[in-house]
Amino acid sequence: MEAAAGHLFYQGLAAMIFLAQARVFSSRRGARILLALATTACAANVAVYAVLGFQLQGIENELVSAADLVAGYPVYLAVFAVLAASALALAWRTAIKRERRQSPAPLAVASILAFVAIFLMRFTFYMSHLTVGLGV
Repeated sequence: MEAAAGHLFYQGLAAMIFLAQARVFSSRRGARILLALATTACAANVAVYAVLGFQLQGIENELVSAADLVAGYPVYLAVFAVLAASALALAWRTAIKRERRQSPAPLAVASILAFVAIFLMRFTFYMSHLTVGLGV
C-alpha cells in the first residue's frame, strides 16, 4: 500500500509536470486531473506513513526496536507532508495560471520538492530495517 500510494503521488506529479512542459494540455483540464490524482495519492501516502509510524514500536528483534532506529519518525513524517504539500501547491498554482508563456521554474521546484519528500521517507524506511547484528 505504501509503495502504491507513493508511486502514484510522484508519478502523477511528474507526469503532470512533463506534459505541462510539453504543452500537451491546452485546456489545462488534463493537468488538473493528474494533479487531483497526485493530491489524493499524497493524502493516502501520508495516512499510510502515519499508520506505519504507529506500528514501528511492535517491530523488533532481540537487539533493537525499529522505533529506536527511526526515533524522529513523527518529525520526518511532518517534513514529508510539508514538502509534498508545498510541491502540490506550487504545481496547482502553476496549473491554474492562464499565462501563455510560463516559466518552467515553478514546476522544476515542485519536482525537486516532491522528490526530496519521497527520498526522505524512503530513507526512513531503510533506517527501520533491522540489520543490526546480522552477519550478512
